[in-house]
Amino acid sequence: MSRFTSIEARFLMKQNSRDKAKEIKQEKEMKQAKKIKQAKEMKKTNKSSFVAKWMPMAFRRAFLLASFMVLFTACGKAQETYQYEDPQEVFEISIDWTKVYEDRVEVQLSDDDCLGYDFSDAEKLICYNADFEVIEEDADFDMEDEVLIIYSDAPEEISGLRIDLSTDLYFCVRYLDSDNYAMLGYSWADDVGMLSSGDEEAYYTEEEKEAQAREEEERIAEYNRIYQMLEGVWEDEEGTCRIEVWESGPEENYKRYITLYRMEDGEWVQDMIMYAKTLWAWDTENGVSVEVTEGSYGYRMGFDLYYDMDDDLTVMESDHFMGVMLQRVE
Repeated sequence: MSRFTSIEARFLMKQNSRDKAKEIKQEKEMKQAKKIKQAKEMKKTNKSSFVAKWMPMAFRRAFLLASFMVLFTACGKAQETYQYEDPQEVFEISIDWTKVYEDRVEVQLSDDDCLGYDFSDAEKLICYNADFEVIEEDADFDMEDEVLIIYSDAPEEISGLRIDLSTDLYFCVRYLDSDNYAMLGYSWADDVGMLSSGDEEAYYTEEEKEAQAREEEERIAEYNRIYQMLEGVWEDEEGTCRIEVWESGPEENYKRYITLYRMEDGEWVQDMIMYAKTLWAWDTENGVSVEVTEGSYGYRMGFDLYYDMDDDLTVMESDHFMGVMLQRVE
């Protein structure tokens, strides 16, 4: 009995050990399953948290990027573009288009050089508005690939330009903010004086044309007054100097000339003959000073005269005479 009891006891102990091990194993499996479940739930929670946290940031980044692109596009894109239908050429320079940006105006020229002068080296650039009022007295500018870039705080107001390439060459441009601009060019040449090129009819307004017509009438009236005062033949008492102021016939549209003679070997020799295109005069206290010039552009090729109230004429300056007083003889 004792022996049986001892065997039974050992069996029960062994059985209990197996049951305990089984319980421990089941407990471990339950704990492991619980950990796996918790890990899955945590992963799902973290994923939801990531979506909730980072998706708005992505949207914000996309919004900022879109805003930047809009701003960049606004700064880089022209607000207005003027493509000219019939570009006018002046001194072989024309304008293809003008673009207006927020901070500048770009003008596409046909060339970056004119008569040996580079636009990039222009001495001065003046900007005008549509009323031809100065808005930039000395504007900042650059030249890149035949594009004149003008920087301005009010680029949308720029309608006209004056570009001084030098003291002898400059351009005046109007109506850049339209379908067709108008341009005049001025260039000094030593042999003929100031040359002009361009369509003045298109450049000037009707009011300016009327004002110019009035000024021309006044100029012609003054020219006629001076001519009538000087018309005739003048000689000095010594018989060394003679001036003839005369008018041609209808074949030359009544052009007026001044011929200067000097005495050589008892005969009058023609010293100079001038087509008196212009006669500049200014009144003095005792008479009228006259500057005789020749040429379509007023180039100085003449001499100075002085007419006093006693009907005497004095050659103040010429090639051969200085301060010679003349009296009318014819």
